[in-house]
Amino acid sequence: MKPNTWPMVCALEALGVQAGKAVFVGDSITDLEVAAAVGTPCLAYANKPGKREAFEAAGAAVVFTDMHQMADALR
Repeated sequence: MKPNTWPMVCALEALGVQAGKAVFVGDSITDLEVAAAVGTPCLAYANKPGKREAFEAAGAAVVFTDMHQMADALR
């Protein structure tokens, strides 16, 4: 369970990807915490009212409110 970093570390190892070369998409503050602990950038998905403000207060560098915005940015 988050904020345990073990699942993300295992996924990165299984994919053979360094943490700094991956991007994690999260929709909770604990997702931001896990990503920061592992060293992976996190895109915060604000899918409910109030989440944008919470993510920004938690230090999220990028906050999306629409999956299409995120897909466009990743392309």
